[in-house]
Amino acid sequence: MQVQTKDYPLAYQAGTAEVQDYYNSVMHFFRTLHPFIQKWGDIHKDFDAIYQQTLHEMQQSTFHSIWHLRSAWGAKDSHG
Repeated sequence: MQVQTKDYPLAYQAGTAEVQDYYNSVMHFFRTLHPFIQKWGDIHKDFDAIYQQTLHEMQQSTFHSIWHLRSAWGAKDSHG
């Protein structure tokens, strides 16, 4: 099998339009994650504080985030 990859760095910097979309995605992620943390996680007591701190830090003028995404694909050799 031959596998190929391509990296995609996603950067989010305070004061850009992209960071607002990222902020909205993080809010949705936390709201979606909350029921699972309540049922299965051990940090549910601190969840709201972590959520509020995350949102606060994302609104600071010094905020930046970089995600390193890698896409991989391949095709099975005809030999096997």
